[in-house]
Amino acid sequence: MNLIAACVANPVKAAVGVLLVALFGTLALLTMPVQLTPEVQVPTLTVEARWLGASPQEIEQELVIPLEEQLQSVEGLTKLSSDSIDSQGSVELEFVVGTDMAEALVRVNTRLQQIRDWPIDADRPEIKTAGVNDRPVAWLILGQAPPEASVIAQAQKDHPELAPAAPTWRIFGSVRSWRSIPSSTPFSRRTSTSRRSNAWPKTTSSAVSSE
Repeated sequence: MNLIAACVANPVKAAVGVLLVALFGTLALLTMPVQLTPEVQVPTLTVEARWLGASPQEIEQELVIPLEEQLQSVEGLTKLSSDSIDSQGSVELEFVVGTDMAEALVRVNTRLQQIRDWPIDADRPEIKTAGVNDRPVAWLILGQAPPEASVIAQAQKDHPELAPAAPTWRIFGSVRSWRSIPSSTPFSRRTSTSRRSNAWPKTTSSAVSSE
């Protein structure tokens, strides 16, 4: 009763209060995120086919179009879309919400088995139970951090039997011998002998010469 009496005694204040409440209520209604229909996961199957080295035009003509002709009449199908890129083509099938995906998978597989004209070099189509948009955009790999050098040194000290064997070195080279020929000897009679040992990899080369 006190509130009603105050509003009657102060009509201007009551009117301003009503206008402020209406104004802020309208702003909240316009800016508040409202989802009238819940987000529903549409049942989706993806058929992928690969043909290494084929252009997008060849993928579309030889792989995607035959797949679309066979799959467009699958029961429960609501949307069919395709994509052709280098060496790969994909056909995405969307079904009615509530469709049994196990039965849909069997029906799609049966349709794929009916394709006869298929390039010899192309791989057989594969069925995936996820849409193209469901693929991860990033991979996060976690691993153990390597131990510090002091920890490794202490472990080798405590367990010398686990320490790696000392590295061994192998030296490869060649030995050559020359015989001095007087300058008066014709060039065609000058001879030299050479003995080599070839190995791979060749880490170090040493030469010993004697006159």
